[in-house]
Amino acid sequence: MDELKGLLSGAGKQLFDRAGQAIGAAATEYIGSVINEIFEKKETDTKRILPSIRNMKVLGERGSGFRSQTDVQDYYVLRNQCLESGSLFEDPEFPATSSSLMFSRRPDRHYEWLRPHEISEAPEFFVEGFSRFDVQQGELGDCWLLAACANLTQDQKMFLRVVPEDNSFEDEYAGIFHFRFWQYGRWVDVVIDDRLPTYRGELIYMRSSEKNEFWSALLEKAYAKLHGSYEALKGGTTCEAME
Repeated sequence: MDELKGLLSGAGKQLFDRAGQAIGAAATEYIGSVINEIFEKKETDTKRILPSIRNMKVLGERGSGFRSQTDVQDYYVLRNQCLESGSLFEDPEFPATSSSLMFSRRPDRHYEWLRPHEISEAPEFFVEGFSRFDVQQGELGDCWLLAACANLTQDQKMFLRVVPEDNSFEDEYAGIFHFRFWQYGRWVDVVIDDRLPTYRGELIYMRSSEKNEFWSALLEKAYAKLHGSYEALKGGTTCEAME
């Protein structure tokens, strides 16, 4: 009798274990399918879509989120005016003065604002394309922006959205450049002149590893203009720059 009980007990335990394994496997498969569905839905919901440039605003234009001290700065209008007059653009919104460098104090040295052709004999916007090696930090504590710019070079479509291909030191050069930044839910086009702060003939802020390449230095200047000064770029976050 005891032997029979033992056999029944063993059989029951074996049956229970197998049933438990089957239920566990089914439960695991079900839970896994639910998790996969959640992640697939999340991936679909958060899939990165390149924002449309159709509704792009010019800096200072109504709806851009920024006020202009002078007339709205349209890159193509200003460039054509400079080409017709034979002059190089000088930006009244972001002048070549210490106020564009710092807001909390005066610079401790005399910085000279030079155009790229005064820094290099043969300046180029891009030298053999663009890469993360084109971005080197200067004296400004904006490594967060540097990291964002380096990452931006890994996505050609997005990079050329921020850094328009019609910027050039050759075709229709007039000392004027423009960059686009995603601000307040829309693209904002920021115009700058190409005068850059230097000390003893060398760029003091962001620069390229190639001395005659200037896209990164000019992009940093446009972002500084967007924020009021170069000093305003100190201590940000890469996430902020990539938004």
